[in-house]
Amino acid sequence: MSFEEKIRCGVLDISDNSKLSKIDHNLPISITNPSQVLDRSAEIKSLLGDVVKHSNQNYAAAVTKAKTDRLAWRKDKVLKAMRPRMSADRYTDICKALARLDGTDLNEAVTRLEMRWA
Repeated sequence: MSFEEKIRCGVLDISDNSKLSKIDHNLPISITNPSQVLDRSAEIKSLLGDVVKHSNQNYAAAVTKAKTDRLAWRKDKVLKAMRPRMSADRYTDICKALARLDGTDLNEAVTRLEMRWA
């Protein structure tokens, strides 16, 4: 039985490490015609990318923050974009002014800042 046939039948001997590196992502579409091959490497790459992204602690924290408090997430995003382009005093003044605002006023201020800085 060839190596490819062992893979198709699920009878692969794991102790044969030399051949494991030769496994590709191509699977036969049908058993009757093994020459028709389906390349699944893009699907595997996408799946692995999603797993890596969602297991990243920073990404998970950002997604949670965006879902729980959308306004605070928007405000932090705008402030992060503004910071490199402003002096420290001006940035501090804007942060203090935003901290004094309440719900509706803060939403309007963040919306205006997003239009200007985003």
